Amino acid sequence: MPNVPFMILWGCYYASLGLWIGMIAMLATGARVAFTVLPEKTLAGDLVGAWLAKYYPMGAACAAVAAIGSWLRSSHYELSLWQGPWTPQKTIAAARYALLALMILNHLYAGWRLDPEVKRLKALPEARERFAALHRREVLLLGINLLCGLAVIFLS
Repeated sequence: MPNVPFMILWGCYYASLGLWIGMIAMLATGARVAFTVLPEKTLAGDLVGAWLAKYYPMGAACAAVAAIGSWLRSSHYELSLWQGPWTPQKTIAAARYALLALMILNHLYAGWRLDPEVKRLKALPEARERFAALHRREVLLLGINLLCGLAVIFLS
């Protein structure tokens, strides 16, 4: 007999991770295309900024669904990580939880700390170096989240 609640839970978990990773991949591809195709960099920057304004809240929702799904799976369908001897399955589960936690922290930091500062500095010509540094950090965090997300799916 199939365990329908588990199938629904795990379906939501994978869908949220897939959507989150897909949005990051779309941002990376779309940004490259925007800066290549559009005639002005400011127009391309505005377009990518508008995408980011939608990405961060949606990514936070995906992160919440993934975190809840992971926690429910751990508490109801997996052996507790802290009971009994340490096994390879517990190592894989711990790595999955750690990577998901890193993704969530990166996302929150990039979306609610870095991105507003990048948008503020973008308009200030005297802050170009600081803008570039924070922009590189934001792009790096998105790349890390993409790789971590793929690893989380692989470890699931």
